[in-house]
Amino acid sequence: MSNSFAHLLRRLTMDSHLFFALKVMVAIIGTLLPALAWGMTHETVILSLGVVAGAIGEPDDSVPGRIKNLGVTLICFLIATSSVQLLYPYPWLFALGLFASTVGFIMLGAFGPRYATISFGSLLVAIYSMLGAAHAPNLWFQPVWLCLGALWYGFVSLLWLKALPHKAVHEQLAQVFFALSSYFHEKSHFFPVSRDQMPLIRHNLALLNISCVTSMQQTKERLSGRLTAGWDPHLERLLQLYLLAQDIHERVVASHYLYDKLQDDLQRHAILDGFRELVEQLGTSCKRLGYAVLLQHGYAPDKGLIWAMSALQDQLAYIQLKQPMTHSLRSSLIFLQQNLSAILQLLHQASALTEQLDAPIDHLSHRALAQSPRADLRQIGQQITSPSPLFRHALRMAFCLVSGYGLLQLFDIDQGFWVLLTSLFVCQRSYTATRHRIYQRIGGTFLGILLGSPLIWFHPPIALQLAGMTIAAVLFFSQLRNNYSAAVTFITLYALSAFGLIGVH
Repeated sequence: MSNSFAHLLRRLTMDSHLFFALKVMVAIIGTLLPALAWGMTHETVILSLGVVAGAIGEPDDSVPGRIKNLGVTLICFLIATSSVQLLYPYPWLFALGLFASTVGFIMLGAFGPRYATISFGSLLVAIYSMLGAAHAPNLWFQPVWLCLGALWYGFVSLLWLKALPHKAVHEQLAQVFFALSSYFHEKSHFFPVSRDQMPLIRHNLALLNISCVTSMQQTKERLSGRLTAGWDPHLERLLQLYLLAQDIHERVVASHYLYDKLQDDLQRHAILDGFRELVEQLGTSCKRLGYAVLLQHGYAPDKGLIWAMSALQDQLAYIQLKQPMTHSLRSSLIFLQQNLSAILQLLHQASALTEQLDAPIDHLSHRALAQSPRADLRQIGQQITSPSPLFRHALRMAFCLVSGYGLLQLFDIDQGFWVLLTSLFVCQRSYTATRHRIYQRIGGTFLGILLGSPLIWFHPPIALQLAGMTIAAVLFFSQLRNNYSAAVTFITLYALSAFGLIGVH
């Protein structure tokens, strides 16, 4: 039993999606108190909606940065929900306000990714307010309770971050080494390779390289927000590991020869098998380093890897003596071997950095590489004066939401704001991403309605509905970043439970 519990705790610690969902669960359970203790079901539901919106719109940052972001989030949420409640009785003014606020919130993304998440959360809060506006007992009911829910989640999140301040950076940095490992394993297929295999391998490598670069950029952003908050030896060592990953990436993507010619020029396979084995072992070692970073324990390159490098050097020296080679071929093989040897040296350096992550570090010369530019109002002006993809997306989303609202008014559709909620989740910045989301949203929504139909037909006890609402929210956040179809299913269940409790069907 103790082993099973230890395995569960290990899973929660390693799996960032489950860990994030656990944080949301703690926050939502805290919102159940008004309903369970004083029968304030309506208030509990609005609080939980604020928690969900706050969690969706939460950017990753240090404690000081998170506090600042929480302040910005609360201001945006207050503007969004108050404007909806004030303009709800006046359709024309409501449509104008919806258009202006949609463009304004989305253009916040010009300041950076953290503001983009806040803007999405603000639009989500606005649509939540539309769904509940007709059932709000007074003008300030929804603004106060939605913002209190977001504030409560922010408080829980800050405590979470204080307890584990570097977990998100470890997770993201580990993804860099996992991506590098996949690149190594794919590149090992070059030794040997036929001309027919080359296009597929190069295509796969191009996709894997995009994954590596994306992971490194995300790691840099997470390091940036924390390093600006003050000096921390733990973060400095993580930064050094990040810079080592950059060096490894630069070396592994380098190409020293036309790999399809190696087999013809060498007239033998032994040395190629040696290169293949070494590249594969380097990939495996990168994966082990990724797990060491994720679990925060020591790392050392395999002795087998060191032996394979030595054997390759001997094999290369032997083949140079026994087989005549052109100067170009000899130079390419030497450079390739030296490049792999340099990667092994970088892994040795990484082993020293992982031994004592909290130990002092002597040099801080590369710290400026992790700094991010400050937000500047001129960034929004530049996005508008020379229309950018972000500005076009803002206009597209504004027209989409206002058109949806116009259809609701034209055909007098009750509770038609669900259409706007779907539009917000489906519409993406690119056509391909939007089309992909449509099919996922349709399938997930249909399954969610099917599973949630007993809530509509049988009206189970309130306590059971609150429990189902909490479970659905937790499952939504556990799947949000890796399985959108499942996430849509659970958010549909959550919405049916939440709005059903306040009389919105």
